[in-house]
Amino acid sequence: MALKYNGYSTEREYTRKYESTRGVDFSDLPRDKSAGRFGYLENMYVDYDGGSLAIESIPGFRKLASLGQKINGIFSQKLGDGSEYVIVHSGTSLYRFNSAMRDSLTMSSIQTLKVSMENRKSRAVVFGEYLFILDGVSIIVINRDGFASALGDGYDPYIPDMSITGALTDGEDINLLSSQCVESYNVTSFEDFAHSSPGLTFAPLEDEYGKCCEVTGINASFSGPLYIPSYTVIDGSKYKVTRIGASAFRDNTGITELHTNMNLTSIGKYSFWGCTALRMVFLSNSVKTIEHHAFYGCSALSSIYVGEGFEKFEVNAFQHCTALKIVMYAGEESTTSDIAGKDYLNGAAPSYGTKRGNYMMSLPMSSKISQINSLKLDGYNVPYFVDLENRRIIISISNPSIAANTMITIVATVSTEGNDGNYYSHPASSAIPGHTAIKGCTLCAVYDGRIFISGNPELPGFVFYCSVDKSGNVNPFYFGANNYFVDGVGKYEVSSLLSSSDHLTVFKSGDDGSGSIFYHSRSEKDGSVSYPVTYVYNGAAVKDCSFNFLDDEVFLTDMGLCALERTSGNALPKLRCRSSNINPHIFTNGLDDASITEWRGYLVLSSGGRVYLADSRQTFNSGDSFEYEWYYLNGIGTRSGAKRVYRYSSSPSKKFTRHPNPNTPVNSTVYSITSGGTTLLYTDENGYTYAVYSTDEMQGGVFSPATCFLGMGELLYFGTESGNICVFNNDKRGVPPDRIKNSSDFDPEEYRRAMGDRIHPDFYDFASIAPRYLISTGLDDCDVPDMRKNSVKGSLVIKHKSYPHSVMQVEVATDTAAQKTVFKGAAQDFGFYDIDFRGLAMQSANHSSFAVPESERNWMEKSVTISSTDFRSPIGIYSIIYRYKIKGKLKTK
Repeated sequence: MALKYNGYSTEREYTRKYESTRGVDFSDLPRDKSAGRFGYLENMYVDYDGGSLAIESIPGFRKLASLGQKINGIFSQKLGDGSEYVIVHSGTSLYRFNSAMRDSLTMSSIQTLKVSMENRKSRAVVFGEYLFILDGVSIIVINRDGFASALGDGYDPYIPDMSITGALTDGEDINLLSSQCVESYNVTSFEDFAHSSPGLTFAPLEDEYGKCCEVTGINASFSGPLYIPSYTVIDGSKYKVTRIGASAFRDNTGITELHTNMNLTSIGKYSFWGCTALRMVFLSNSVKTIEHHAFYGCSALSSIYVGEGFEKFEVNAFQHCTALKIVMYAGEESTTSDIAGKDYLNGAAPSYGTKRGNYMMSLPMSSKISQINSLKLDGYNVPYFVDLENRRIIISISNPSIAANTMITIVATVSTEGNDGNYYSHPASSAIPGHTAIKGCTLCAVYDGRIFISGNPELPGFVFYCSVDKSGNVNPFYFGANNYFVDGVGKYEVSSLLSSSDHLTVFKSGDDGSGSIFYHSRSEKDGSVSYPVTYVYNGAAVKDCSFNFLDDEVFLTDMGLCALERTSGNALPKLRCRSSNINPHIFTNGLDDASITEWRGYLVLSSGGRVYLADSRQTFNSGDSFEYEWYYLNGIGTRSGAKRVYRYSSSPSKKFTRHPNPNTPVNSTVYSITSGGTTLLYTDENGYTYAVYSTDEMQGGVFSPATCFLGMGELLYFGTESGNICVFNNDKRGVPPDRIKNSSDFDPEEYRRAMGDRIHPDFYDFASIAPRYLISTGLDDCDVPDMRKNSVKGSLVIKHKSYPHSVMQVEVATDTAAQKTVFKGAAQDFGFYDIDFRGLAMQSANHSSFAVPESERNWMEKSVTISSTDFRSPIGIYSIIYRYKIKGKLKTK
């Protein structure tokens, strides 16, 4: 007689289905059974490229190379010709290889880049065909040819042209990456920069046409060569210097030489009377007259140079100049015959057609410059010296005409302001030299066509960005002193930078009261570009991991993987969790060394060999937002010291004892391998010897987890603690293994018809280690939580994907019975592992079903677990279905 409990009949059979499956739920919250979410998944996912929506084994991975030291970063560099390179930071070294050549790598074929890195986590950005890698001490730049060098070493930073007038504010900013700057001077004529001795005084000549002036004297402490300029500035106005005034330098015993320039026409009376140290006089072509007694009593004067325009020596101009022996005329003797007053030269020996010595130019030098490194006039080196006291650069040229309509360029060292080393201090911190401020950064992103960097622990909150150079282009080797902003105050560092199409997000490791997430957007005014804050979020401490996952800006917090999003009816973004289903697993294991990449529509979140895949194609509603469905990978890494697995041979032999369990693994030590290739094994104390054979499988060893991942299209690379570079085998779709491809009877067309674009089971191992594939429904009360149930015998049916060599184990557990195996074996009646083209038998359907003999009784909750731990034995599950009957209510105690 049938009984009914709450509408359930004891005679009726009820069906539980797990289909349209999607992801895993590690939380303790009641699961949404209708969503088909599993209680546990390991190394299973949805292979969208495989043409089905089964939950199936993820293809394995293979080891490409061993670099010997921990992999701190893996980066990609795509060139304009379409080639793509993988850059690996291993220990303190950098390596590079062409991704297309990944399966033929040897240490001799891997390019070792000649740079030294810090043995710590690194990050990188691509800018054009350059790759920039930051390690917190230096910035390594790699060009398209693989040449790598630290910025400032083989790659020189951009040297800014700070002015064309000598004033810092008129030109480009200082480059924080460099101790050098360029100053350029556009010289139209020599006279504009004719050298002038310091301390000269001038007075206007009001009776002459235009603004002209005369020299009236010099500071009494002056000594050395005296240079008269062509121009000076009086009360803000420019004046020509046309005359040396009467008695201007009378009785000055410090002047040793006189050099005049092109505007000077006359030397006034008594102007150098009694200048007993004056030894030489050089007059420019513009000087026409030396007035009476001008050089009276200059007892040391031995030579004078007279230009071609000279007309008259007045009376006693050189009286008592007893040492004067040489007079050099610029012109020929015939052109000097009309010079009046030659007799006043006291018979000094004349020479004609003499060229004057060097002319001196004087350039103002910025107060920010401590040293001149080079100076060129129109690209040619010219002699110079630096007058640091008067902040001038003095240049010597042979002819004033070569300085007409030319450019003088100097490369200089920027002065230090209270710091060690010749580097300009960052304007916001006098304790941090500019190069250290930049090179101490660990974070980078590209936004608005510029590189942004941050993460210097000495400068929490600082974000620097590269500048536009004088050619109008953004220059990645130029970080101007004013191209920075500071987010927040206090000790919390910037933990991550994230670029999107319309803003840059700056994340901080904590909130000091001024915010922890800052949005910046481009702003342009009067041709000047800046990046002001457009939004601030308070309260979220962000770890050093963020990613723009198909336009979803996600980041790690203490709540898991989160995003800020604007919800309907609320203009301000709210923090939304994307990972509640896996958070218990994340927080148990920790994510301090986490990294994120994107691969084939999955977000790959990794830490310590544990990998979580967020599926962009499967999401579910969570309040007013959404979350991703997640898959879990375990054992991602390599093993050192693993030993090869041998199995007992099933082939009969007169020489060896046939083992009772052929093809099972050997649990003893292999004794030897004969020259014929037969492996011998002593297995017991009686001396029985068995034939065994070698497999590709390895077991044991010390596990070295994955440290970082790189998604490149269909490829997913990762590196390990022990320095191994690996790649997942998804690129082996439709590719035959070498042992099949190299066989004598291999038929590529036959293989293609048989396998299509499926991945051969040979590619389902973790670098020759057998992984565990597992899928579990978790304990399920079938939405009847208060009733005991009996399974309908033989009703557990599994619809699975057809894999060659697919072996699975099915286990059932209930709330009253421990987990037990109800099936283990091949998942299908026939298929292939080694293709035998002489008698090919293929299953045409891509799926099949089989029933499992399960008959659990008196349970309230039941779970079904399907797993595979055999070597290269993938599984795929479309659905799990079983039937049950209601037995009755739970008995009271």
